[in-house]
Amino acid sequence: MGLFEARFDPTLGSADNTADNSADDPARTKVLHRRLGEVTAMIDQVAGLDADRILRGYLNLITATLRTNYFAERPYLALKFDPGQVRELPRPRPRFEIFVYSPRVEGVHLRFGPVARAGCAGRTGRGLPHRGVGAGQGPGGEETR
Repeated sequence: MGLFEARFDPTLGSADNTADNSADDPARTKVLHRRLGEVTAMIDQVAGLDADRILRGYLNLITATLRTNYFAERPYLALKFDPGQVRELPRPRPRFEIFVYSPRVEGVHLRFGPVARAGCAGRTGRGLPHRGVGAGQGPGGEETR
């Protein structure tokens, strides 16, 4: 958790909670390198190969995280990943992956380009529009009520 906080806690240096700004902030960079060294040293002490692989996978996900709303105290958590940095992720890899979780819903948004395009329409199990479709409309735009 200390490494995650070092990357994204807005009270450390810059007020923007993105990993992009952490490289420009010397105080954050110093804390980040110290925490990364601490985590790596703890993983090096793990005896089992399976546990080592799992922990290094978590470490890889933390370092591949670009942005989060964790410190905004919202009722949901959003994490934006750079899939190109996730070693275990199979190909084809999207350009960005955004994971959202709340007690009511969880989902993943995959973006293969710099701009999100609403080219996919679907329905939930309740017959409600899922994505890319207006309320009360089917995939072809027909009324569903």
